[in-house]
Amino acid sequence: MTSSIAPSYAVLVGSATLFVVSFYFGGLARKLLSPSILTDEAVNALRFIALPMIFATMVILAMLLNATRQVYDTRISITSEIAGDFVKADRLYTFLGKNAEGAHAQFREYARYFLAPENRGKAIFELYDRNRIESFMRVTQEMQPPKGDAGGFMNSKTYLLETLGDITSLRFKAGTMTNEVISNAALALVIAWIWILYATMGAVSPTNFFITGFSSASILCVASILFLCAEYQHPAAGFIQAPQTALDLANKTISGE
Repeated sequence: MTSSIAPSYAVLVGSATLFVVSFYFGGLARKLLSPSILTDEAVNALRFIALPMIFATMVILAMLLNATRQVYDTRISITSEIAGDFVKADRLYTFLGKNAEGAHAQFREYARYFLAPENRGKAIFELYDRNRIESFMRVTQEMQPPKGDAGGFMNSKTYLLETLGDITSLRFKAGTMTNEVISNAALALVIAWIWILYATMGAVSPTNFFITGFSSASILCVASILFLCAEYQHPAAGFIQAPQTALDLANKTISGE
């Protein structure tokens, strides 16, 4: 699957490091600024704003994570449905016999490409390959029944075309889901916003064990949410691997293993 979001591990390490630096940068800035600039009233005002904004940002990130997980679950559901339809279509082609050999060969070539482990990420979620699918659908529609078995052949052919239509619609749905929930630009804006919040928090917070512990925990939490958002946008790669059972079974069935 083609994705524009930065690698998930880079998001985790990079954002956590950046937030820690920003927090201590804020504390350093407080020491360097003149008391006439950063007065007690200004510190209290910033403190009143910064902490609620950090909590609000974490809530928004949690909502973003939930949206990303929902897209991930939908993608997994689509792949399982497509795998089942591939097996069903292959059996129908086999049932139709010699008159379907040409269309069956084209279908199997496409299915092997789609189901091959090295192609799954891009094959499932790449842009919808309408021409390739419609090619063997057109050949299937042109198949003629053998003499003496027109009724059974045509019924199976109709069922097969319905199955291929299901694959087509699911492939279209998968193709429209290639856009990420969060892009590089949006990710950069989110990280910049959180950087400002932690810098502000560092500037207005007293230096003690509680504040250091709270800041460390919140930084780890925020960085972990960003990491999971990045992971869920890579169903075929990354630390969180999408289940491959349905695709493996379909691949073995069609390949005759």
